Amino acid sequence: MSQNNSEVDVATRKEQASMGQQAYNMVPMYTLKLVKERGVRYPVDKVMDNRSAEVILQAYLENKDCEHMVALMLDGQNNVLGLHLVSIGGIAGCGVTVRDIFKAAIVGRASALVLSHSHPSGSLEPSKEDIDLTVRAIEAGKLLGIPCVDHIIVSSGMNRGSYSFLQHNLLF
Repeated sequence: MSQNNSEVDVATRKEQASMGQQAYNMVPMYTLKLVKERGVRYPVDKVMDNRSAEVILQAYLENKDCEHMVALMLDGQNNVLGLHLVSIGGIAGCGVTVRDIFKAAIVGRASALVLSHSHPSGSLEPSKEDIDLTVRAIEAGKLLGIPCVDHIIVSSGMNRGSYSFLQHNLLF
């Protein structure tokens, strides 16, 4: 029968204490890494406005059959650092926290991000949940020093297109 690490650590500390030695606890150490996977081809060099961001995001999101949420990470000159897949949901949504949105942006040292998700239903209208999440992401971005500069909804199918929160004055 094997013992787990915490049982061994407790036994070792008790043994050290019985011999008059100082007992120490072990603190686990962690390393965070961003791992580059595959790339997405896009025809723009920088994200200068919501339209250039839409081109990149449509290249990734336009044919998804279920909702995907991504964060497009930008450097200080609006060059694209990367695209982070935040969450994959069902046909009616995906459970996302603000923590999930900013995780890769923090590790990747992004200066800003564009939040985006797909609407496989073809609707371009933001839901109440979309608006609430955007408000929370903007607030968190201000606290973290990584502003959320837009939230873009991408749809496919017969209603192929995109909806920019910035363009519709929904960034609060």
